[in-house]
Amino acid sequence: MDTLETENYRLELFEDNDNNPREWAVGHLVAFAWDFEIGPLDVTLTPEECWDNIAAAINPEIEELDEDLWWQSLYEKHYSSVKDTYAAAELADEEYENSFEEFHKTRNRVIDAALQEVLAVPVYVARHGGYIGLNTNQIGYPWNCPWDCRQLGFIYITKKEVVDQFGDWNTETQELAYEALQAEVYEYSKFLASDSWYLRVTHTATDEVVGNAAWIGWEGWDHAVSLLDLPLEALIEIQEAL
Repeated sequence: MDTLETENYRLELFEDNDNNPREWAVGHLVAFAWDFEIGPLDVTLTPEECWDNIAAAINPEIEELDEDLWWQSLYEKHYSSVKDTYAAAELADEEYENSFEEFHKTRNRVIDAALQEVLAVPVYVARHGGYIGLNTNQIGYPWNCPWDCRQLGFIYITKKEVVDQFGDWNTETQELAYEALQAEVYEYSKFLASDSWYLRVTHTATDEVVGNAAWIGWEGWDHAVSLLDLPLEALIEIQEAL
């Protein structure tokens, strides 16, 4: 904790590692990490499964287009006719093999249609020693390092969510959504690096809390104070003391 005192006010600055920005984020962060555990994202999806999950979030019917579920439906269809488990399984296998290609064409068409209603941005993770960070591009070190940096997955927002947040689905609102997703990754990276803060201002004579703020990314006392909603006399006195 760091403390700054003026004539009438005390400013107390705390590291706020409970202030997880993913709890109020608009974007959805999905990952296909190898051995990375980024906060709650302890997952090991393949890139294909990652896209499937995104598409299924748009169209839940995609989850029903599963090979195992499809075979099971074929088996149940044939069993209702032949009433023999072995014969039904053989007939299901035969139909499965004959229509396998068409099944996947149908599934891919449904997935592609769903992904047309998604704005997704790649997310990269870099680790070196005790450092860990996230980014949406691979420009500069460590993001361009083939040993320290890997793609973690994607952060995405749906067409419906863009309309709800920004009023429409067009080039302008998609650009706003893209910038919002980038900002969310930046803030989460700061959180992972323990760069999350809470500032409390109290009146020294009464210990009354007159203002507080929580944010990601330390940029100095002036920036911290600018985030506070303070009485005018308190704001003037604090700004003069900085």
